[in-house]
Amino acid sequence: MINEKAYASMLKDDFNNFLIERERVIIAKIAQLLGIEDFRKESRLISPNTPFSNKKILWDTLRECNGYIHWVDKYFSKAGLETIIEATLDAKKVQEIKILMSSEKVDDKFRKLFMKFKTELGNQGIKCELRMITDSKLKSDIHDRWVLSENCAFNVASTDVIARGQYSEIKTTNNRPPFDNWWEQSVDIFN
Repeated sequence: MINEKAYASMLKDDFNNFLIERERVIIAKIAQLLGIEDFRKESRLISPNTPFSNKKILWDTLRECNGYIHWVDKYFSKAGLETIIEATLDAKKVQEIKILMSSEKVDDKFRKLFMKFKTELGNQGIKCELRMITDSKLKSDIHDRWVLSENCAFNVASTDVIARGQYSEIKTTNNRPPFDNWWEQSVDIFN
């Protein structure tokens, strides 16, 4: 009952990720043997009828991340910062958060809010950075939103969509956009 991710973690002496992946395999096997649906679905539905569960789905998604959280959302907003704080991340699991968003959504009020956010999480041992996409070609190339980590990747709905309870999904994905490339092409929020 050791999947490929657990085995790779074992080879790297990454005990935390090994345990997370092993737990995932064991729970899926127990669910299969009992004939029940595994609660860790590949896709999680956001709906108007489940406002608390909508937020919890996103919190749980963030809590699955290890090492870092790289979040790509051109329309990232205050609701995204609030969601990260509400998820109560463990600095032993996540040491870095990088947010990539469009420059049109950034004003002085948002910069001040991000500075407070960055300081608070920095006091907990989590380094936070935010960069703005200023290149119009790059902006037009990006449509979806992603939360990426060492151990997982998700295609996510906008935090504003989740807050409004509009029908959407958060999906586990094996696809990874070229985050590092986009990050290098973008500008720090304070520059």
